Amino acid sequence: MQTSLGEMHDCDVWIKSLGARLKQTAGKDKRGKEHARLRAGATWLVRHFAGTHGAYGDALGRWQQWEIEGFLD
Repeated sequence: MQTSLGEMHDCDVWIKSLGARLKQTAGKDKRGKEHARLRAGATWLVRHFAGTHGAYGDALGRWQQWEIEGFLD
């Protein structure tokens, strides 16, 4: 459970950090192709981390299994 919740938190932190950086650099193409590549990479990472919220589903599934098995009692 801790691993699933930790991964979910890590994704949230990365999304927030990369999203803020993308907002800061929007429209500031002073470094040409290098800048465009960095923005493309950051955008890909945001999409990747947003898509990994399967960790939430994993945690929820584990919790439901624990309820079924009586582990929480």
